Amino acid sequence: MKHLTIAIALESAMLKTGIRYMISTMKDAASATITDITATDLEEAIRTLKPTVAIVDTESVTTDTLGGLRSDKSVSTRIIGVYHSAMPARKVKLFDYTISIYDSAETIKKLISRCLTAKDGDKSTHNALTAREKEIIVGVVKGLSNKEIASAINVSVNTVMTHRRNITSKLHIHSPAGLTIYALVSKLVTIDEVKSSIE
Repeated sequence: MKHLTIAIALESAMLKTGIRYMISTMKDAASATITDITATDLEEAIRTLKPTVAIVDTESVTTDTLGGLRSDKSVSTRIIGVYHSAMPARKVKLFDYTISIYDSAETIKKLISRCLTAKDGDKSTHNALTAREKEIIVGVVKGLSNKEIASAINVSVNTVMTHRRNITSKLHIHSPAGLTIYALVSKLVTIDEVKSSIE
């Protein structure tokens, strides 16, 4: 089994400590080496250390740096962006996953675990939806407004809007009708649920 390494480039000491703690409680990451890096050294650190996963603050890393890493086929590190405010869709696409500071510990741990256990070259992990994003899709399919979705899942309207931008970026689906088809095919909702939301 390949040794797992996790690089953390978070400016906030509180976030860094929280992420380190969550990782320490994960079975998949029990033997992982965790290294702190800075966002300014991210590109060099990823090329040198070749971590399995890099967890970075989306505000601290530039689109150019991410684009350079994404275009280099020798880089297999999965990059998780931690965000706390809205992010442009073009930047969201450059991360394998994104997590919000408002996501639950369980959601964050599942996502990190998925990245650690994915095989090299496995593209199915790229742009996969988080559990929270799936909840948002269900809300959209049921005809709820951003405010109603926010209230139902206990987050802010801005967080819902950010998730919706991330969903659009990941799936390249721009309409509620398209999301409804996606939700039906992915078995996020049943046809009866869709019918009852229309009536």
